[in-house]
Amino acid sequence: MESDSRSSVCGEGTLEELMRERIRATIEAIVDEELKGALGAAPSQGVGSVRAGYRHGKRLRTLTTSLGATTIAMPRARIEDDEGHRREWRSQIIPRYQRRTERVDEAILGV
Repeated sequence: MESDSRSSVCGEGTLEELMRERIRATIEAIVDEELKGALGAAPSQGVGSVRAGYRHGKRLRTLTTSLGATTIAMPRARIEDDEGHRREWRSQIIPRYQRRTERVDEAILGV
């Protein structure tokens, strides 16, 4: 009996799983860089009075991309504004209630 050339030792769907993992890691890295810029410091980096706020954990969030749904760890932080008020940091790259990428929305709408 011949083996299917599409299957591998690691099992079916391995390429897609690896691609989703890379996409997840890339999205998390981009959001971490955005937060680093907003805070003025990397995690665990003490920079004194220049620091604009502090991280306080991560929240799991599902985001549907063109390769399927992926769960990302969205960082959380509190930022102090110019007036001294603290507020919750919000990503500009992935808005608070966004659950699908624009490409997925376009495919759903048939644009």
